Amino acid sequence: MRTLRRDVLRPGGTLDPPPYDLDPATRHVGAFDDERTVLACVTIFPSPFVDEPLGWQLRGMAVDPVYQGRGIGRLVLDAAVELARSGGVPLLWANGRFNVLPFYERAGWTSIGAIFRYGPANLDHMVIVRRLSAVGRTVS
Repeated sequence: MRTLRRDVLRPGGTLDPPPYDLDPATRHVGAFDDERTVLACVTIFPSPFVDEPLGWQLRGMAVDPVYQGRGIGRLVLDAAVELARSGGVPLLWANGRFNVLPFYERAGWTSIGAIFRYGPANLDHMVIVRRLSAVGRTVS
């Protein structure tokens, strides 16, 4: 998954794991072909959000460019949302790249706040949220 994330999100970056990958609570969701090649991936992990201390953050959403536009990203995103919901996570949030906000909005996410520059590529982002429930607990 790190290779796909690097190639899609941070070309030329390293394969060093980000700190959230090392957290035992972190969960990864992926789509694979018959040879177990990663086609799409996303990661969720505990990360409080503003007034939601039990919120989780979504990071590293990436789809192999050859497979973009085929619905695989939506399947992976929906699986991550369901994993969080089934674990009682009340809210997912992310720093969504501005150019893909329509993808998240079609999936039930809401953009909030102003556009800001973020990450090594210094691209436009907005905070996006997806409310899952009113009460939370930890995903297992």
